[in-house]
Amino acid sequence: MSYKEILVHFDHSPAGVRRIEAAARLAERLDAHLTGLVIRVQPQFRFSAEIPPPASVMAALERGATETAERAAAALDAVLARQGCATGQRLMDCPPAMIADRLALHARYADLLVLGQPGGDEASDIDDHDAELLLLSSGRPVLLIPHYGTFPTIGERVLVAWDARREAARAVADAMPLIEMARSVQVLTVNPEAAGRHGEDPGADIARHLARHNASVDTLSLRSDELDPADLTLNQMADSGTDLLVMGAYGHSRLRELVLGGMTRAMLKRMTVPVLMSH
Repeated sequence: MSYKEILVHFDHSPAGVRRIEAAARLAERLDAHLTGLVIRVQPQFRFSAEIPPPASVMAALERGATETAERAAAALDAVLARQGCATGQRLMDCPPAMIADRLALHARYADLLVLGQPGGDEASDIDDHDAELLLLSSGRPVLLIPHYGTFPTIGERVLVAWDARREAARAVADAMPLIEMARSVQVLTVNPEAAGRHGEDPGADIARHLARHNASVDTLSLRSDELDPADLTLNQMADSGTDLLVMGAYGHSRLRELVLGGMTRAMLKRMTVPVLMSH
């Protein structure tokens, strides 16, 4: 298995440019084709049924949406022209409420979907809600690039957040092209006794599986009653120089994470390196 088609959402922002450049470095390493996708967001008209807006107002809004998309497409062309991998561009035209559904459909024709971290200061077509829906519905692994920072390497030093759930197993399988090429892989279990799914030596079974894929792997278990799993994981990532976190998305129900918080939502808000998530 390998990634041969990488789809990247592009918006005309500094973060969008960094996202394309990071994905292109990954595509070069994997000999994959990189497709940048620009969204033309259709204007939404808010008006009374009795008093529709003037045709000139509607035409101006449509013209503005087209010009914004054209500027983004031109900027994307310029960024793609500088990359060393095979590239292409795609335009998606849809209303705001359909962005996640339409992008999920496009993602199903690629091996990997690359998005920016949701909820940044810069305006983006994709908000927190869209990102969560894409994690749950695209059927593809999603690589999220943080708002800030540059990432000259992705996947040389991998940390696997392992809780022995189905979602974590899916993420490991989806990340295998990167795991097999990594210089080092660390399997991290947090408070494994509480989970009751790990056996006598937490992380050993999945580490053995990764080793059979020629990964250079070690295991680490962390325990704390004071810090939550996300804090422990972020601290370990900083200590070990991790450049890619691999984890399952929404091992608990999304509703429970919305109400109580959880690892997925914490990482979406606080990621410091690229994160590959699968559901």
